[in-house]
Amino acid sequence: MPRRSPTALRRATGGWLLAGALGLGLADLVAAAVLPDLALAGGWLIYLLAAAWVAGNLHRHPHLRFGAGNAVSLLRLVVLCLLVTLLAGARHGSWLALTLAILFLLLDGVDGYAARRDGTCSAFGARFDIELDALFVLLACGWLWWAGKAQAWVLLGGLPHYLFVCGRYWRPGWRRSLAPSRRRGTIGMVQAGVLAGCLAPITGPPLTTVALGAALLLVAVSFWLDLWPLARHGLNASAAGEPPAAARGL
Repeated sequence: MPRRSPTALRRATGGWLLAGALGLGLADLVAAAVLPDLALAGGWLIYLLAAAWVAGNLHRHPHLRFGAGNAVSLLRLVVLCLLVTLLAGARHGSWLALTLAILFLLLDGVDGYAARRDGTCSAFGARFDIELDALFVLLACGWLWWAGKAQAWVLLGGLPHYLFVCGRYWRPGWRRSLAPSRRRGTIGMVQAGVLAGCLAPITGPPLTTVALGAALLLVAVSFWLDLWPLARHGLNASAAGEPPAAARGL
C-alpha cells in the first residue's frame, strides 16, 4: 500500500476545487446572460467558505486521491451555490430553482456509491456529504422565511444539525458516534424533499405551512430519538465516574 502523501493530496484537492470554481464561474456567466437580478456574491461566498472547510478537514481523508465520491459532492456544492445565486433574485421561487434543488438531492444518492466503487470512502467524505445536506436545509429554510412562504419558525428546521455540532463541544456525552439509522436518513430525505417542493413558484401558504410544519415535527422527533441515548449515556457515565469522552480519545 503506497504511503500517504499529504502534499499530493493537497495538490489534487486544490485542482478539484479550482475545477469547481471554474465550473461555477462558467455557469454564472451563462445565468447572468439569461436571467436578471442574480446575486453572484452569495453563491461565491458559500463556495469559498466550503473550500476553506475542505482544505481544513483533509486530515480526515486517508487516501492519496480526492476520490470520485468527493468529486460528486463538490458538484453538489456547485449546484447549491447556483441555487443560492438564483433564489436571491427570485422572491417567489422558480421552476429552475426547483430543478436545481432536485438535481442536488438526486446527486446525494450518487456520491456514497461512487466513493464505495472508487475505494475512497472516508470520514472526510461522509462529513462533507452531511455538511452539504445541512447547508441546503438551512439555506432553504432561510429563503422560505425571507420570501414570505413561511413564518420565522421555519428557521428551526435548519438548526438541529448545527445545535448538535455545537453541543458536542460542551457535552462530552454527545461525542459518541451515532449508530446508522434508516429512520434518520428517511426523515432527512422527507424534509429536504418538502423544502425543495416549496421552492416552486406555485407553492405558498397554507400548503407550505402544513408541509413544513409536518416536516419540522418529524425532524424534532428524530433529533430527540438520537439525542436522548447520548444524554442518558452521559448521565450514567458521570454517575459511575467514567472519564469524559474527550479524555478517552472519542
